[in-house]
Amino acid sequence: MKREFLQRSIYQLLLTSTVTFANPIHPRTNLNATFEDIVASVKISWTPCLGIFQCTKLTVPFDYTDHSAGTADIAFLKLTADNETVDTPSIHLNAGGPGGSTVGMLKALGGIVRQKFGAQYNYIGMDPRGVNNSGPSLSCFESPELQARWLSSRGDRIADSSSEYALRKHYENARAYAEKCNTIHENGPGRYATIHAVASDLLHFAKLEARMTFATLYPDHVGRMIVDSVLDTDIYYNGTWKDNIVDANLAMEDFFKQCYEAGPEHCELYEDVVDKIRERVKRIIEDVKRNHVPVSEPIPKLVTHETITIWLMYCLYSQLNFPLLATSLSKLEDGDGYQVSFAQLFMDSVADLLADVHIGCLDAVGRGSLNDFEDFTAHARATHGLSHWTGDAWFGLVNSNCVGRSIMPVPSQMINATGSANTSTPLLFVTQTIDAATPLQQ
Repeated sequence: MKREFLQRSIYQLLLTSTVTFANPIHPRTNLNATFEDIVASVKISWTPCLGIFQCTKLTVPFDYTDHSAGTADIAFLKLTADNETVDTPSIHLNAGGPGGSTVGMLKALGGIVRQKFGAQYNYIGMDPRGVNNSGPSLSCFESPELQARWLSSRGDRIADSSSEYALRKHYENARAYAEKCNTIHENGPGRYATIHAVASDLLHFAKLEARMTFATLYPDHVGRMIVDSVLDTDIYYNGTWKDNIVDANLAMEDFFKQCYEAGPEHCELYEDVVDKIRERVKRIIEDVKRNHVPVSEPIPKLVTHETITIWLMYCLYSQLNFPLLATSLSKLEDGDGYQVSFAQLFMDSVADLLADVHIGCLDAVGRGSLNDFEDFTAHARATHGLSHWTGDAWFGLVNSNCVGRSIMPVPSQMINATGSANTSTPLLFVTQTIDAATPLQQ
């Protein structure tokens, strides 16, 4: 029997030590309050919300070394344990990113997490600064409508690295966006949205951990921790990102192999040998590069080579997407680009990509900003060289957007060297053997 596409975990977990809160414990309820209804407080005060969850907004200082700088309201979501007491241990989750919403992840996957780890734990997720329900706003626009118009005008927001014209256009667009963001955030709250600050917020919340940055900054507070999908911190803080996709080609080869093993009844791109599947996908992409595919619904747009590159980047995040990838490319081969046309929307669902850019560029403190067009071009083509399948998407969605930015974090939140630390408990690292964004070698 042909095996179905393998499934891999699509959530990342942080397992942390027990914490005791001196708060009232609420019974589970189906109230439909949202974070907009929650009043922020300097104390943890859980309120029933979003059906089966508890919500709190914690007011924290922008800068823990300068309380006069102002405050931000940070959103936390809790899936409460059965028979919760003040001694119930908690598992804290982290969606990664840096623009990932752990509140959103817990809402979507809380049932799976409880099933895997048990109903005897509380499960807690936090939206990091500037993401989803947490402040401060990292938008560079005066209204959501203006931001939506700008995003629509940018199309797929990546560039074909083989075209100097496309790279120049992307470069100048990034500079224009940076100038707009500098005006809004250079002297504003956006300076305080670093990963360092997020780690401090978690310490402030429960004296618990926030993955690798937290473990380095506060090793004495690290209890039990599972760290999944590890990013090379030197690459991250130097603003280069490029080497994150060294396994992207292997991930595509895994897709071809699993398509073949699944058979024609489960993979619409099936051929009688793996090589033919690979060549078929290449041919589909080349055909679209020569002849864009028009899509009329829900709004008219073109599916281009850039669209497919983003689609591949999204689908390679999880093998759960492999059947969708096979079906959508098969339809595209027949001139139906409807599914692939949602590539940017699906990619935006992985994380807040504009927050990703803001936080990533802020943490890099100007390192790897590629302000010179020749450096920009060289980096784009080097990234493509690592993966001809997803390199252009990775470059276009991440560090290419740091061009021209002059927003700097406050000195107390700068990390200039990653270093190392001895934690109070050994960390458990887990990863996939093939990962298109956080490879095993990192």
